[in-house]
Amino acid sequence: MARSDYSSIHHIDCLLPMKEIEHKFLVDPKKLPTLFKGAKITQGYLSRSPVVRIRMKTNGVKKAWLTIKGKGCRIRDEFEYEVPYSDAKQMMKLCGKRKIKKIRYEIGPWEIDQFKGRHKCLWLAEIELPGKKSKLPKLPDWIVKEVTYDPKYSNASLAEK
Repeated sequence: MARSDYSSIHHIDCLLPMKEIEHKFLVDPKKLPTLFKGAKITQGYLSRSPVVRIRMKTNGVKKAWLTIKGKGCRIRDEFEYEVPYSDAKQMMKLCGKRKIKKIRYEIGPWEIDQFKGRHKCLWLAEIELPGKKSKLPKLPDWIVKEVTYDPKYSNASLAEK
């Protein structure tokens, strides 16, 4: 499709031009409460510096986003744009093997990721906070260890392993 055709058919809305303030933790899945149906997510990485990611999510509805993340571990710039799912499938091909698959569950403010494929034993939880000075809530007993500042647990790093 020519660029002029694309711009006249598709409108891309910016969802989150903001600072992402996030903490990441290892999870003991044996201590988790019963999890209900999660969303299937595939993420591919076009770049690591800056992080440019395509995410495809299915949980009854197929949706996709292109995300650009700035430098940082706990606090960083994040720009996220919804893109047509068919375009995301094409962009995913550009990622080569730099992909991860996971099932995402939600428990209150927590997002729990159960990784699939080569990282199938890994479970991570993330929580986003509204501000830099916001305090973490009391940690659930299924949290094992904070890994926010450990780069080997970033999704971009996992996609390359």
